[in-house]
Amino acid sequence: MKTCFVLFVLSFGAFTSYAQSEWTWFSRNKVPLYIQGAQRFTDYRLINGKPADGFLPGYYLTADGTKKEGEIQYNFPYIMERMLVFRGEDGAVSYLRPGEIKGYFIDGTYRESVTFNASMIKGAEGLHTLFMIPKVQGPLSLYYYTNQEIVWDFEPEDDRIFKEPFYFQAFTKYNQMPEAEIHKSPHADILKKGKEDGFFSDRFLLGFANKMAELISDCTDTAAKVKAKQSGYRSNNLEMIVKEYNACVEGK
Repeated sequence: MKTCFVLFVLSFGAFTSYAQSEWTWFSRNKVPLYIQGAQRFTDYRLINGKPADGFLPGYYLTADGTKKEGEIQYNFPYIMERMLVFRGEDGAVSYLRPGEIKGYFIDGTYRESVTFNASMIKGAEGLHTLFMIPKVQGPLSLYYYTNQEIVWDFEPEDDRIFKEPFYFQAFTKYNQMPEAEIHKSPHADILKKGKEDGFFSDRFLLGFANKMAELISDCTDTAAKVKAKQSGYRSNNLEMIVKEYNACVEGK
């Protein structure tokens, strides 16, 4: 693991490519350094007299798209999917949940608030809202979701991470794991069409050709290629199919 890093603050818009997405952007030496046994968000270790609090330059977008610049706390992916810790220019710190804002940008990566159905069965209930990394954005969007879980005493609500004891429980668990082990954690793709709720792409593993063709039926050429199982239009070509579909729809 590198002992130092160089931060490049990128000034392009929120809807950028995901060049640093998935695991390539994660580095343990950017997360907060808490005093052992910390129970408060302010219990940081000091390095050269400054708190090692994990804050990096960034911004978030309000629900109406207004840009709020300041500093965002970098953290383990499980936590960053579930909470945003923002420090404004006045030094005030706020904690924002997925669904309260449109998304946020930190360290070259944008995360968007996405509501999706975790059920593998269409129509079953299982809605969650998390901050996810966009892989493709458009009429049909594709998001990267780490799909990590914490072994709690009982099933947590989506916002349980905001209660300090549970935050530190999650933080401690990941801090004790080798970074390589965190990288091995499962991940998933989330598909989201228009304003509809997203869903696991794994829902299409069985019968991909027919299910995907139905989803993109308003682009007849691409849908026909998928349904015919043409080379380059299989389940392992999902990202390319989504991009082609978006180009088709946007070109009408």
